[in-house]
Amino acid sequence: MRGDAINDILSLHGGALAEADVTARVAGLEVALAAAERSPYVLEAMWVRLDLGRALAEAGSEQAVGVLEGAASAARERGAETVQELAEQALRALGVRTWRRGPTGAPLTARESEVARLVASGATNREIAQTLFLSPKTVERHVSNALKKLGARNRAQLASHVRDLEAEHAGNAR
Repeated sequence: MRGDAINDILSLHGGALAEADVTARVAGLEVALAAAERSPYVLEAMWVRLDLGRALAEAGSEQAVGVLEGAASAARERGAETVQELAEQALRALGVRTWRRGPTGAPLTARESEVARLVASGATNREIAQTLFLSPKTVERHVSNALKKLGARNRAQLASHVRDLEAEHAGNAR
């Protein structure tokens, strides 16, 4: 590509987004994506893929899910959180679940541990959300992950596991 490759990609991307007709927009975004993927501009390629997925969804194409999942995956691998969140948001709008529970026996993340301790103290999801400045849906996800990872079936079992882990941790600290 020429030295002004990024300008060419941005021009293709912007021109495609300006298309009123969704079919023309999809075609233009496919051209922009092909150019972006041949370039060293990985982040721009992710943005074009995201916009292509959205346009495909608007057109009612079954390809939309695959393209959006590809955008979310590439963004996750490269730490492009904004692109990842927008791709996952578009996927959820299409009815695709965008999170998976961790495997049983996997260690809890720091946030899952924090949420699990608050569950063990008797806090509701709404109270946990307010305490940690999270959405109730995010708290639900953390509780669900903690339940799965610790092999608990309900909040009472989760609380019991948390107390056992804290007692074990305290015993090891001596």
